[in-house]
Amino acid sequence: MFRRVSANFLLQSVIAVVGVALVAALATGAFDAWRAVGTASRLQGLAEVAGHAFRAMHNLRIDRSFTVRALVLDGIADAAALRQIASSREAELPALASTIAALRTVDIANRDAVVAELDKANQALNALAKESAAEFNIPKAQRRATLPKEYETLCTDLLGAPDRLSNAARPFPTIRIGRCGRPTQHAYETLTSRPRSG
Repeated sequence: MFRRVSANFLLQSVIAVVGVALVAALATGAFDAWRAVGTASRLQGLAEVAGHAFRAMHNLRIDRSFTVRALVLDGIADAAALRQIASSREAELPALASTIAALRTVDIANRDAVVAELDKANQALNALAKESAAEFNIPKAQRRATLPKEYETLCTDLLGAPDRLSNAARPFPTIRIGRCGRPTQHAYETLTSRPRSG
């Protein structure tokens, strides 16, 4: 009788321990899966931000070079240069606005401060772009003397935005996803690695 009770108790204890272990394993797996989904969603948001920012920065470099050159010319820039400026701005300004809009949806450190900084710079860029477009067609003596330097400084500051965004997105959690077992940190580095700005 005693042996039977002891055997039953031992069997029930083993079943209980195995059950608790299985529940713990399932809970851990579910939590890891939940974190993986959140990380994947964040990566997707960062990829969207990076795509818009790269397009904006690429065209901003061209805009900065051609705009400053056109503003410091004694005469009026040729039609080809003005078309290049217009083309660059048609691409960069919407891309910069899209960068800001996408950034509002991404969970990064100091996001509101970063968005506010970019939004302020975007407004200033739009204002200076409008002002410079009007001054391209007037003699140098009638142009605002400080405009070329202001435009160059603002563009250069904006070109440093990707580096600041990259820093704001760290630290990024390393979570292994799927059978490949590659960490999402690797994917993050791939998405946000761009040539240095300037």
